[in-house]
Amino acid sequence: MGRSASSNIATNASFEKNRGGLPWPVDRGYVLLHYGNNKLPNGTIINISCTSVGADIGTPVKAIFDGVVVSVKNIDDLQIVIVQHGKYFSTYSNIGNVTLQKDQTVKTGQVLGKVLSNDDGIGAFDIYISTETNELNPESWLRPR
Repeated sequence: MGRSASSNIATNASFEKNRGGLPWPVDRGYVLLHYGNNKLPNGTIINISCTSVGADIGTPVKAIFDGVVVSVKNIDDLQIVIVQHGKYFSTYSNIGNVTLQKDQTVKTGQVLGKVLSNDDGIGAFDIYISTETNELNPESWLRPR
């Protein structure tokens, strides 16, 4: 169920046009870890390729833009959903209650799943934005909070 070249071009242009204005995937949440280097309380510096978002466990996680589900992966008790927006991808990790299937079309704001607890027992999930070859900073694509 592939998308036409003209459809991909339109999606690319529209996704790019919305840089800095895409909705956050949760209505209320806060950044736990930023894309790039983060200093942990113990002083260790880690580099991550996503934005880790804290939110109440069970909070709906929504698509940031229209697209097509290209993957739903189950890893232990969590799920990962990858949505394609032309040449761009948004990936949502550490979510549960996903009922989507590969090749399913999603709309901006459509619920993809729900926030699960992280290893520290708090509600959190990760969002990645990328192309096939580059990881991008999600916070530069999402509207300011």
